[in-house]
Amino acid sequence: MRISELREVIAHNLRRLCSARGMTLPMLADHAVVNTSYLYRVINCESSPTADWICKVAEVLEVEPFELLKPP
Repeated sequence: MRISELREVIAHNLRRLCSARGMTLPMLADHAVVNTSYLYRVINCESSPTADWICKVAEVLEVEPFELLKPP
């Protein structure tokens, strides 16, 4: 899997999990204590998140971090 493909998988999973929980992206950023602008760069496949960032976001979404990396 190329980096661009992994970025797309992460973005897809973030959108899907937020939607399933009735959570907006700004709400996710607030609860995970991550920068909203950076979250949007991840969602738009412009940045690759670190393992620490993925863990913070996964905790708020109540999933294991690997769930964000799993292709649909």
